[in-house]
Amino acid sequence: MNKILFILVINVLLPMTSTARCAYGCSCYDDSTCDYYCTNNMCENLKSLGQKCSGYYIHPRECGPTSYCDTNSDYTCQSQKSYGEYCTYDYSCASGNCDYTANICQSKRMNLLYLIVIPSVTVFFIVLIIVISVVIRRRRIRKLTFYQAPRVILLPAWAKLALSASVPLMIGIFTIVSYVQQMKISENNREKEEGLANATREKDLSIATLNRLQDQMIANITRYHDLEIANLTQIKDWEIAMANLNIANETKIQDRQIAEDNRREDRAQQQDLHYESLYSKYIDDISAILYKQQYNQSLFTSEETKMLYIRRKTLITLRSIDSERRSFLFIFLYENNLLPDRFSSNSTISLIGADLRNINISSPLTGSYEFYFLSLQSLNMINAVFVDCQFRGETNFSGSIMNNVRFIGAVFEDSLTFYKVKLINASFIDCVFKNKVNFDDSEMSSTQFLRSKFDRLSAMSINFTNGSFHSCQFAGKTDFTRSVMNGITFTHSEFSTDVEHQFIQVSLNYADFHNMSLSHFVFQNSNLSYADFRDTYLHDVQFTSRTLLKKSNFQQANFNRVKFAYVNLVGSTIDSKQLEKSELINIILPNGNWTINREST
Repeated sequence: MNKILFILVINVLLPMTSTARCAYGCSCYDDSTCDYYCTNNMCENLKSLGQKCSGYYIHPRECGPTSYCDTNSDYTCQSQKSYGEYCTYDYSCASGNCDYTANICQSKRMNLLYLIVIPSVTVFFIVLIIVISVVIRRRRIRKLTFYQAPRVILLPAWAKLALSASVPLMIGIFTIVSYVQQMKISENNREKEEGLANATREKDLSIATLNRLQDQMIANITRYHDLEIANLTQIKDWEIAMANLNIANETKIQDRQIAEDNRREDRAQQQDLHYESLYSKYIDDISAILYKQQYNQSLFTSEETKMLYIRRKTLITLRSIDSERRSFLFIFLYENNLLPDRFSSNSTISLIGADLRNINISSPLTGSYEFYFLSLQSLNMINAVFVDCQFRGETNFSGSIMNNVRFIGAVFEDSLTFYKVKLINASFIDCVFKNKVNFDDSEMSSTQFLRSKFDRLSAMSINFTNGSFHSCQFAGKTDFTRSVMNGITFTHSEFSTDVEHQFIQVSLNYADFHNMSLSHFVFQNSNLSYADFRDTYLHDVQFTSRTLLKKSNFQQANFNRVKFAYVNLVGSTIDSKQLEKSELINIILPNGNWTINREST
């Protein structure tokens, strides 16, 4: 009887018990022996949310009991969905039930087999316990009776019937339990097969999507390359067209330029022929007048009439020809002694009002041009050039316009007069002035004297702003009274120490006297603000009569008999030793203090 009960318990309870699984570190062959999943024959811990996973159908419990491997989240562990949330598979829902029609998690399915099996098993165990209790009690009673009156006691009929019925009942219950387990296994296998089919379908869809994307990418790349080739071809065609257009335009421009050059050359040749014709006609006409006696007697009643005709003819021709032929005409007048001078008015012509612009009078290698008592007054000599010419006797350029004129290597043997002359931006290079030079009342701004030598210089009431004397020598007296000479420089120039050089009522703001030797200079009622006297030797120099020396620089200057009388030195750079060597009479010192009287030491 005990054996029968043991077999019964084993057959009934063994299928219903579950084997214990390993949590971590145990050896394994598949996931069935592990709590979570088996990898490399070893049980592993569950993966946390967000970590990569292998997939539900490879390792169902890899993400734990409340999570699942979501293929839509790039195979990462995600929490299971609650009732009513969106789902794609049963395992993504906590209830294990996903409605594939609406893709929404539903309540857990009710298994009808449990409604049959569980009550049946319960009733069976109750009946079994009652039967066993009755049997045990009856056996105890029989044993007691047997000991009291020994006899053979047979089991009652109902007990035999119960025992006989218990075996098929156990078999039926075992069959039902086995069937339920088999149904569960079949359900699990079906779900796995569906999952595998879904995974295969998803993989196929992924592969198809990937292939489609690759095909689209290849098509896009091919289309992009085709477009790029088409664009490059179009750009190349445009470049070729633009190059051809540029070549055509350049050719057209060159043709126009060549045509314009040809027209200009033709016009120049025509103009040159015209100038040459006028010049030749002038030479022939004047030569006939000068050297054909019969011609002169028939046309001119007197020498004065002849000179007036030559003057009129000369002025008209000078206005009508170019600068090159003006130069030739000037030399023609020079060679025929027709240039004006004040001692031969009857045999020379007056050039007042003549146009001598851009003439170039350069002495030949055979000898210098020598002009005697030349008088070129009130004429236009802009941009004129005189090279290696000698001027003898009194030379007079008064009233003329001589802007940008250049005298190079010129020698003026006697007095020279530039009274009321416009000499703006003129140049005197390597010139020698052997007698008095008069620039009174002239406009000489930005005029330069380079390596020139002066005997006596009178430049009263001139405008010599930004002019310069560079490496010049002044042998005699110089007078710049009432002149404006702001910004003038006397770089490396030398003044005579035997005569007096006067700067009376002169504006010399920003004048440059540095590194010079100044002897017998008188600055009276002049403005020398910001003047530069650095490293200059001053001997017998007087600054008097309200002369302004504001912010002038006497740094490293050497003073010898320097006098400051009624001057303003505010802001000037001058030290106490220099002032001690100077005679000071009623001056304003650099610091603004007054000094009434102090003799030099």
